Amino acid sequence: GRPGRVGEPLARELSRRDATVTQCHSQTPEEARKAALRDADYVFSAVGKPGLIAKGDLKPGAVVINIGTKWDGEALRPDVDGDVAEVASMLTSIGPTSIAVLVRRVVALAERRLLKNKKKRHPGCAIGDGKASLPVGLPKTWTITKGGSVTCRRVATASFAEASALVAAVAEVCDKLNHHPTVAINEARVCEEVAGCEVRIEFTTFSEGGRLTEKDVEAAKAVDALVAERFPPKRPILAPLYDLPASRIASFPASPRGSSKLLSRTADGTLSDAVFADLPDLLPPQALLVLNESRVVKARLRTEAGIEVMLLNPEGDADPQLQLGAKAHDQQWLAMVRTKVCPGETLKIGDKLTLNVVGHVGAWIEEGETDGTECVVRFQCDGDSVALSDLLEQRGEVPIPPYFKREAVESDKEAYQTVYASQEQCGSVAAPTAGLHFTPDLLEKLTKRGFQIVKVSLHVGAGTFKPLEGPDLGLHEMHSECVVASAGSLRELRDACLAGRPIVAVGTTVARSLESLCALAGRVNDDDGPGSRRRPVYDLGHLGQWDAYDDCRRPLNAAMAFDALLSGVTLDGEVRCTTALCAAPGFRFDVVNVLLTNFHHPDSTLMALVAALIGEKQTAELYAHALQKDYRFLSYGDACLLANPQRS
Repeated sequence: GRPGRVGEPLARELSRRDATVTQCHSQTPEEARKAALRDADYVFSAVGKPGLIAKGDLKPGAVVINIGTKWDGEALRPDVDGDVAEVASMLTSIGPTSIAVLVRRVVALAERRLLKNKKKRHPGCAIGDGKASLPVGLPKTWTITKGGSVTCRRVATASFAEASALVAAVAEVCDKLNHHPTVAINEARVCEEVAGCEVRIEFTTFSEGGRLTEKDVEAAKAVDALVAERFPPKRPILAPLYDLPASRIASFPASPRGSSKLLSRTADGTLSDAVFADLPDLLPPQALLVLNESRVVKARLRTEAGIEVMLLNPEGDADPQLQLGAKAHDQQWLAMVRTKVCPGETLKIGDKLTLNVVGHVGAWIEEGETDGTECVVRFQCDGDSVALSDLLEQRGEVPIPPYFKREAVESDKEAYQTVYASQEQCGSVAAPTAGLHFTPDLLEKLTKRGFQIVKVSLHVGAGTFKPLEGPDLGLHEMHSECVVASAGSLRELRDACLAGRPIVAVGTTVARSLESLCALAGRVNDDDGPGSRRRPVYDLGHLGQWDAYDDCRRPLNAAMAFDALLSGVTLDGEVRCTTALCAAPGFRFDVVNVLLTNFHHPDSTLMALVAALIGEKQTAELYAHALQKDYRFLSYGDACLLANPQRS
């Protein structure tokens, strides 16, 4: 057989152990199949065709292991006839994994029969591709399937032995909880190539309503604790690389737009000073530029007492674009309040709007700023039909960074927005600042010079302003941000990679978007086979802060990754995910050849990304040059163009 869960990985593993392997399947001509069986010392049958192998097909003494089964209308039938035991030295089956699969199939068949008999859907087997909401407390590492009755987590491992040890440990933990998952070990196949093993863990709820319960959440947390213990996340260290004088922070943008300076660094470390208008002459030939078209919303509110409330992102990683279009009343958002607050307190914004503090996350500390609180707030509006986007437009302020040390002015409405920001992609609470330098004329010039431009969206959260608490990046918790890429953009990216054309990420948000999508490509259709379920919107789920550092799930190349993403969506569809990726020294860039970005604060994850791209020593030298040459820093400052020495 050749199913992805058994036949293919088994054949590869046996070949690696120097066995001579002949692989047959349901379409192999009978004569060829029988000839292979007559020569075989060991027979593994995973076809799912009852009666496929009879005793007359085998040579005496062969070892036969049956895996394949199929429902024939009355019972589950094996591939191998029972009389094979008369000639085989051993006839057996796989064991616990097979039993778990068989039990799941038996339950599924029983549910189908119940549905047929009762002429209605059983509440425990609701089926749908919609993304179910997460139960309270369910970790983000788990996804919900089967209409809300099953929660699933995948864990990448470097080898089958490592995967087997994890399965045994999971079984031990779950025995104590008396809640047993379905566990499968698959080859971690990234774009049809083997890259280690993957353990898939599924808990099916046994609640009467067929929905996940606290017991399921408890089991998921127990498995997460076990995985964290066995596979501790990598914790990059980043020492401060320079000191930023306050006088070098640009509080206003260069005027006119696009007149800023540009520092270029080649792959061999050569630095050259230029202006942003020189960009077409500094880009590598035939480069493809990727822009972040997310639009900034007025996400800063003020209470009647003058206290700042900065919206960060919707609670539960909901899509900001969708939440902004929905009515504001009862929405819950993660927010930064520039004072100490506790759950139960009320923040009055105006006569018709209050924010109730319903959750506490932690302290929010920024150097030179009043300490605040990171918390969850719930909107309470009089006239509950008003959309959140309309409310913010009326009440909100342009969310310029706190280090500007000033209030927003009228000119910020235009200056703190890229010229290509899309009205269809509203959702950022901070600007993708590398794009602020572009003008319509420059974009037109780039197109005429033969440079291709594509767009993706990462809705930027204000967590980008949250400083590092120290050199140990493992102590810094990244906020999740929503990424959207259309099938058209993915096709352009794939074709550029296949043609060897350089990919230029305009901003750290684009770099994180591309690398996140690439890292998640292995999730597309891994249950159903490539291309078998194309969807208008394919939700890849969540990429954790350190998930992309695991080489077992990284693609062999970017072209394969984008091709895999395309296999899951319709021609005019889109791919979505949420990402908390922290690119820091030790991270491997699979997509980005060149990064265009501003000069960043020394205590920021943005600085860590630059250090990951060109090296810590090289980053320190770059910033020393910029300080010496009077470049302006941060959101309204100048830019630098950095070639990736890993992918030059």
